[in-house]
Amino acid sequence: MNSTRAIKAVLFDMDGTIINSVELIAECWSKAFKKHGIRVEPQNIYRVVGLPADIILEKYTRTKNAQLHNSILEQARKCFEEKMDPNTLLYNDALETINQLRKNNKLCGIVTSSSCKRTIDLLKKLNIIEFFDTIQCYHGKLRGKPHPDLLLSALNKLGIKPSQAIYVGDSYIDYLTARNTGVLFVLVKRSWNTHIIDECIESCIVISDLREINNLVANKTRQ
Repeated sequence: MNSTRAIKAVLFDMDGTIINSVELIAECWSKAFKKHGIRVEPQNIYRVVGLPADIILEKYTRTKNAQLHNSILEQARKCFEEKMDPNTLLYNDALETINQLRKNNKLCGIVTSSSCKRTIDLLKKLNIIEFFDTIQCYHGKLRGKPHPDLLLSALNKLGIKPSQAIYVGDSYIDYLTARNTGVLFVLVKRSWNTHIIDECIESCIVISDLREINNLVANKTRQ
């Protein structure tokens, strides 16, 4: 086995991958835009989940009006906080998967385009923040996904090469991020992402349950 290519870390996207939040995010974005006279259906939001909020706002408002953006973002944030249920937010297979990876001495991390405040707050509410060796969120100093900056930063913090990591996500944006970074991508099937499977099936691995990652990592490590 070539130790330089053994899988040493599994990095996870957050929303839609370990946290069951995408449908609520899409609903809240749609309602926030509507209150400001902008029609954006939830189905359209599914396609941009994974992008930083400022990019989503510019895309659908077609302006860089900071006051408008802040108002929409605050409306969406309030909607999410009011409707989310911490007891059902974490996917059932997420914690078991992460625990097993850690037992197998694999590093675990989060790489997300969500703001650092939202990311840390959510992980603390779910009592899982201590399970991750690194948390790379979007703070403006680095370009958001699909640019490689966030994923590269996480890899650098862990001291590993792209060939030694797997990135697990649920969106086409996640796939592009992994591809742009040179990291193997694993797409977890969700109800909203079937449209992207054909787009990345030849260059990524598709799973239906996060627990499949443990066997995948073991097999890749033995190669």
